[in-house]
Amino acid sequence: FWGIGLATSEDGLHFDRLSTFPIITGDQTAQFPNNRGIAGGGTILQEMRLDGSTHYRMYYTLATGTPDPNDIRVDQEKHCAVCHSTDGLRWTDHRVVLSPRPDVSTEDAAVAAPWVWREKDRYRMMYCGIGTRWGFYSMSEAVSVDGYTWDRGEPETNRSLAPDPQNQWESQMVEYPSIVDEGHQLRLFYCGNGYGNTGIGTATATLPLPGA
Repeated sequence: FWGIGLATSEDGLHFDRLSTFPIITGDQTAQFPNNRGIAGGGTILQEMRLDGSTHYRMYYTLATGTPDPNDIRVDQEKHCAVCHSTDGLRWTDHRVVLSPRPDVSTEDAAVAAPWVWREKDRYRMMYCGIGTRWGFYSMSEAVSVDGYTWDRGEPETNRSLAPDPQNQWESQMVEYPSIVDEGHQLRLFYCGNGYGNTGIGTATATLPLPGA
């Protein structure tokens, strides 16, 4: 996709586009200045600064791959990025914060769709990985103290949800996390096969999470 757009609503049902042009495009990071692609999935965090001003962080997905039917690591390459704004309209300081890990077969092609939230004095992220093991999405977790440098632990230890061969609708892939804090647990909503074509599922994790 070319970019991320912005629309506003008074009732949450009917939206008006700000512009016919995107507010974020795929060529705004120093690492990929000639990239054009952005993929779906991401999070906006609202944070208050010491001076009382509001600051926004947006985590989103860069689609940097080029078509290659013989190598999924080239064809599906994606990275997670972050940018910043004080008004939600103008976004600056775009940075790549998470990239594929060549030594992890579930995410050696792509990391995408970051869902980020604050937990006490740290940030947590649920993200999707594509790798040579399955060729499609699974979901894993990372933690950070500043929201920029992320710890994913040892290879294969941070996977949160994998495709389930016993469930036909999610036997191939699980992706695009959205998390709701219910107080005593976190509830995860996610898509299944066909990037959501087969439906939306849910899973829960009891609080506190490991490492909290």
